[in-house]
Amino acid sequence: MRTPSATRGVAALAEAMREVTTLQTLSICDNGVTSVGAAALASAIASGGATALKSLYLADNPLDPAGVASLASAMSAARTPALESLDLDGVKMGADGARLVARALGSGSSPALTELNLCNNALSTAGAIALAAALESGHAAKLKVVELDGNAIEASGVRAMLAAANRCGGVAPCIEHLGLGDVSGEDLSSATGSLASALAGLGGADLKRVDL
Repeated sequence: MRTPSATRGVAALAEAMREVTTLQTLSICDNGVTSVGAAALASAIASGGATALKSLYLADNPLDPAGVASLASAMSAARTPALESLDLDGVKMGADGARLVARALGSGSSPALTELNLCNNALSTAGAIALAAALESGHAAKLKVVELDGNAIEASGVRAMLAAANRCGGVAPCIEHLGLGDVSGEDLSSATGSLASALAGLGGADLKRVDL
């Protein structure tokens, strides 16, 4: 499926979601879905077509910040109470998209979310810091796995995410697996120092794996 056929296909799927509200898994990775298709899916979510959805996989589609904005807005407004796994790997969201996802997480729209994949999106340090703030809000208390590899996150972003993984808004349990790969050069040295310091202060936190 590729644009424009991808757009038509997703639009038809979105219409079906409005009727089949028992859908639990939706996977349309690497199908050329653009921001237009994302807007169609967002409209279905906003109308209550995702109340039973547990897994949403949209990796490797050029959603861009506009598409992510549509999805995040719909999730925040309509709530996706059953959503456990969200995969937006490689959707070209950038730091702006990360802020929008962070806002959705902070709204408490997906209280059952356990896995979040935002790898390879050029989130940068700014995006990581926004996500860390959302995690510390405590509205994603069941989140166990956060994948942010391939986003060129600098040491300050690593520190923010490690701190958020530890505190989780004071709600236990906390994150167990934190992916922060693609830290390079001087930032790798700084990040490993931050990691050592953070691990020393974790105490009874649940963090079991960190990827740099």
